[in-house]
Amino acid sequence: MSEERERKYLVQSEAWREKVREGDRYRQGYLSLDPKRSIRIRLSDEEAFLTIKGDSNGTRGGLKRGEFEYPIPVHDAEQMLEQFSEKPVIDKTRYVVQENGQKWEVDKFAAENDGLTLAEIENSKPPASLPHWIGAEVSDDSRYQNINLVKHPFEEWKGQGKKPEAKYKFKGKESVAEGVGRMIREQLNLAVWHLSDNLDSLDEAVHEARKSVKRIRSLLRLMRPVLGKTYKKENGILRDVFAPALTGAQGACRKKKDAPEEFSGQG
Repeated sequence: MSEERERKYLVQSEAWREKVREGDRYRQGYLSLDPKRSIRIRLSDEEAFLTIKGDSNGTRGGLKRGEFEYPIPVHDAEQMLEQFSEKPVIDKTRYVVQENGQKWEVDKFAAENDGLTLAEIENSKPPASLPHWIGAEVSDDSRYQNINLVKHPFEEWKGQGKKPEAKYKFKGKESVAEGVGRMIREQLNLAVWHLSDNLDSLDEAVHEARKSVKRIRSLLRLMRPVLGKTYKKENGILRDVFAPALTGAQGACRKKKDAPEEFSGQG
């Protein structure tokens, strides 16, 4: 029996594609959806495997699980997926990306889970540094486990994500560069969440997104002596991209009372 240790992250940009050419398409189905003893069939163009996974043994986020895996004939796997597996069958393409000496597996989903892209790394501890295309960690969010994407595909609940964590302060032992980069990523994720997933109150969503953008621009101003010309470029992107979007959203809010004030694109 082998032991699986993995961390799972959302992918927030397509920049990882610059490092890979082709991926491997997988069709994946489950003969048993019991989280204590799931039985999975995974089929690619050339090979197939039957995998039995145990539960997480009480570990946080299911990062550590027992696993048995056996190769099976491709024809048998095709029949199992068609006749015996739970539906829908997961359809995804996996890419292997090497970044900063780390091996990432990027899964781009299709069919019922279209629009979802996840990255995994086999590591029981968070990596010291993350690629810039990596977003929020979702190791603890059971919705993103493959077994649950069969029960509840992404198309059923996308746009209903939980609020991403965003700590606007330095963490212990992280360098200034790491801390600033992390805080910028977190504030971007938070702004996007407010504008896409949290639409109960549009004027409040715009207000909160504006605050996240202001925090990012404050961080850039703090790093201006180090960034040099890069500061002008990045600050301009925030001004030219977010300002029109937020101003447009606020236009919709004018029909309401207490609409937020106009977003200022000034640096």
